[in-house]
Amino acid sequence: MSSNTKLDTDVVKASATALGRIMDDMSAFTALRADWPKLGNFDLATQLDAIVDDRRRGVVAHADQLKTALDEMDRALTKIATEIQSIDDGAAAKINAVVADLRTRVRDDLAALSQV
Repeated sequence: MSSNTKLDTDVVKASATALGRIMDDMSAFTALRADWPKLGNFDLATQLDAIVDDRRRGVVAHADQLKTALDEMDRALTKIATEIQSIDDGAAAKINAVVADLRTRVRDDLAALSQV
């Protein structure tokens, strides 16, 4: 059973960049990061403040985690694509060197045969 795997490293790199840019604009979370005014000094207002603050901080934390995860995916996919491209380029260079050496040897052998 043979396998034919192809990878377009340019597409992987472009996808990685697109992933990394998803959370570039964090301005939607700026207002959530600031301290909000308190609702009041009575018990129910204090409880509601605590709940709202907890949810607000949770949303901001999730946004930060998502940004971090997407940035890491960007870096990882770019590194993988670059390394695969480097391996392919290195293998191609080695194959080209072998073919060039073979051509030289065949040319030399043919030249030697023609002198006999």
